[in-house]
Amino acid sequence: MRNIVQRVLLSAAALTLSACSTLTGWLDTPDPRHEIIADLANQIEPKALWSQDIGDYSGDYIGDDDIPEVHSRLVSGNRALYAADGEGRVSALTHDGKPIWRKEFNIPVSFGLGGTPGLLFLGGVGGEVVAIRGRDGKERWRKKLGARVTAISAARNDTVIVRTANFNITALDARTGRELWQEDIPAGSLTIRGMSAPLIYHGVVIVGSDDGNLVLFDLDSGEEINRLRIAPKMRGENALDQIADIDGRVVIKDDTLFVSSYRGPTMAVDLRSQRVLWSVRDIGSNSGPLVTRRAVYVVKADGGVVAIERSSGKILWRNTLLEVKRLTYPATAGAYVVAGDDDGYFYWLSKRRGKILAHRSAGSGKVMSLQSLPGGRVAVLTGDGDLTVFRARTGAR
Repeated sequence: MRNIVQRVLLSAAALTLSACSTLTGWLDTPDPRHEIIADLANQIEPKALWSQDIGDYSGDYIGDDDIPEVHSRLVSGNRALYAADGEGRVSALTHDGKPIWRKEFNIPVSFGLGGTPGLLFLGGVGGEVVAIRGRDGKERWRKKLGARVTAISAARNDTVIVRTANFNITALDARTGRELWQEDIPAGSLTIRGMSAPLIYHGVVIVGSDDGNLVLFDLDSGEEINRLRIAPKMRGENALDQIADIDGRVVIKDDTLFVSSYRGPTMAVDLRSQRVLWSVRDIGSNSGPLVTRRAVYVVKADGGVVAIERSSGKILWRNTLLEVKRLTYPATAGAYVVAGDDDGYFYWLSKRRGKILAHRSAGSGKVMSLQSLPGGRVAVLTGDGDLTVFRARTGAR
C-alpha cells in the first residue's frame, strides 16, 4: 500500500510541475459556481426534527496501511436507526430520536455500520469484525482478520462477506464468526480505496474489483465463477489516468444489477442472462448509483449529480453547479434527492429537474452519511457526530 501511495504522490508531483501555470490560474480565479450556490435562495425549507450526538470521527484512526479512512454508513429498519462513531460506540434510536440502546465495542472503526437491523456489523482498522444483534446491541461474536476492514456485506444464507485492505474477501459464518473461506480480489496498478461492499445473490458473491471488473464467487466454496468487465481498460499518460475502480455501492433491484466504475460507465446488467441492458459511458462514480423505482441517481466522481431513466438508460438531467463540491452518496426524501459535502452542507434537489431547491448546514464537520427514512425524512450524520433528521416543508418545484 505504501508503494501505491508513493506512486500517487509521484504522479501528482509530475502533474503539478507540468501544469503549475494552470494551477496558478485556478487559485487566482475561483470557480464562480461556489458563489452562485452560496447565493441561492431556498425554495423549500428543510426542517430539523431532532438531533443527537452519537460520537465523532475526529481521531486519527490509522491502520497498518497508513490510511486514516472511515467509511460510515447509517442503517435503518422499520422502527430504528443505527449509527456508529469512530471509536466503536454504536447507537440505536427510534425514528423520532429516542434512544433505544448504546453500546461500546472499543475498536477504532474503519467501516460501520454494515448488515441489516437484525444483525449489524462493525469493521476495525486492525481487522476486527464485530457482529451485533440489532434488537438489544448484544455482541454476538468477534473475529480478527489480517488487514483493515473496508466493507462488509449483509448476511445471507448464514454467511457474511468481509472485504479487507489487503485485497482479500473472507466468508464468515454469520452465526459464529467462523472463517469459511478466503479469496483474493484483483487489484489495479493504482486504486482509490476498495470500499465496494460485496453482495450475496442467489448463492453467488458479487464483488466490484479495483481493476474495473465484477467478480463472481460461489458462496459455498469461494471458487471464482466469472468476471464481468465493467470499466474499459484505461489508457493515459500517467497512473492516475488509468484508475478504473468499482469503488462505490453495487445495487441489485428486481434481478438487475446497477454499477458505476470510477471513470465510467454506469450500467444496468440483467443478472439472469448477464446481458448489459444499458450503459452510460461518461458517467463515473466512486460512491455508486442510487436506484429508485423510475430513476438512477449518480454523484459523479468528477462532480455533479446525474439522473438516468432506470428502464432505458436515458439521461434525464444533469446538475453541473454541484461539480465544485465533493458530495456523499445521495439519499431520497419524498420528492427530493439529497447529497451532502465535505464542508458540512447538504443540498435538496428536485427529482424531476435536478434543480437545487435548498441548501443548509447539517451541523459540525463533513457530511459522512445520509439515510432515507419513511415520511419524506432523511437522516444526516456529520464527522463531529451530529445525527439529525430533516424533512422539507413544501412540495417540489
